[in-house]
Amino acid sequence: MNRDETFKAPRRQVEDFTFGQETARVFDDMLDRSVPFYAEIQRMIGELATDFATPGSHVYDLGCSTGTTLLHLDRTVPADVTLIGLDSSEDMLEQARHKLQAAGLDHPHQLLCQNLEQPFALSQASVVIMNLTLQFVRPLYRDQLIQAIAQGTQPGG
Repeated sequence: MNRDETFKAPRRQVEDFTFGQETARVFDDMLDRSVPFYAEIQRMIGELATDFATPGSHVYDLGCSTGTTLLHLDRTVPADVTLIGLDSSEDMLEQARHKLQAAGLDHPHQLLCQNLEQPFALSQASVVIMNLTLQFVRPLYRDQLIQAIAQGTQPGG
């Protein structure tokens, strides 16, 4: 894991935070150090997903970043569940591809570049995860996102 020193050096001007290559490279360390109980959150997501993931369904991670949640799901959900990670940052998805390949992810899976503020459809979802993601979706687009999730989620999901 690369050490996050993104904001170590003083800056003359503060820029908007981005999920580009520099951030993607150190994102795992950034989260581990800045989100209290992040590992426990991941453990609980896997445990909760197991209660709802149904065989043959899709489990979505919206805002999957580097794929950490997908790795936890790989250990907990039924073997014939397809894991689908969406993120708006191709740099994050590239990190996820490397991480999932290195870990030997067992489940069928897809990683898709998708801006959550743009329309998209989910299908056969038994579980949809948005861990620390919704706050990055502008309020103007949150209702349509929640509606898309509701429409694409199976009864009981």
